[in-house]
Amino acid sequence: MRERSPHTNKSQKPLPSSSQKLKQPQVLKTKYQGKSGSSLPVEDGHIPISDELGNLYPTTISVREGKLVAYGDIIVGDAKFINDYKSGKKELKVAKPKLWPKGIIPYIIKEDILQVQKEALGNLFKELKDETSIQFVQFNPSKHKHYVEFLAGEEHCLAQVGYLNDNSKVTLSPGCGYPEMCHEIFHVIGLFHEQNRFDRDNHVKILWENIEEDYWSQFEKFPEQLYSGGFSEALGPFSFNTIMIYSSTNFSRNQDYSMVNIFGDGFEAPEHATEVDYGRAKKLYAPLIN
Repeated sequence: MRERSPHTNKSQKPLPSSSQKLKQPQVLKTKYQGKSGSSLPVEDGHIPISDELGNLYPTTISVREGKLVAYGDIIVGDAKFINDYKSGKKELKVAKPKLWPKGIIPYIIKEDILQVQKEALGNLFKELKDETSIQFVQFNPSKHKHYVEFLAGEEHCLAQVGYLNDNSKVTLSPGCGYPEMCHEIFHVIGLFHEQNRFDRDNHVKILWENIEEDYWSQFEKFPEQLYSGGFSEALGPFSFNTIMIYSSTNFSRNQDYSMVNIFGDGFEAPEHATEVDYGRAKKLYAPLIN
């Protein structure tokens, strides 16, 4: 079975055998624990384990394409360390995203990426520059310290979020089309999923009974501290018109809705970046570019 992005497969599920549970030492003691090991404070619904700075400590991950993946398609580590993370020897932390210096994102596209995907990436880079002034530029070791590397994958569309003070990776399977690549590009810029926003309960209702427990982390509510320092202001109000939101049947276990709007209606994710996405990216990076 080939996994597709939330934008093309309305009942998307990761491969069940890939789900792994982690022990998170120290910070784990400050939260109630659900039976899955995920943070489940009774008074506030499903939220991930986090610290006072808003750093996330995932307890449910998947091993995909040799990477550790959390919250759906976000690369958070190297699979070679899985045993250390599962035992609690090492602590897996997802920090608040950093922005790429001066809004310049050096990149390398590996030769085994499909030609149609290379062309699509080129179009995406141009659109992003035209709309936001953020620039994807070919990596030059004499000019750039770090870069994002686009790799061919077998089944998954994956990305790391924001600037890492290190090289970043995006994995594209043959099934990753324009919507999927656009979604991953906005992860690289520094954006998380819309349904994980701290204020999402004012706009959507998560139907946990329709979602298998292994996939609850896809819909956890992130802490407000994760969006501090200008992120919240740049993101603006919650929106259904963003490439970063799941459609309302994604990860449903019974073909019913996994989430609906507050009126009980389903919705579809856009197939392309919208004025909301470009506006957010532009506001985020304006202080670095202007």
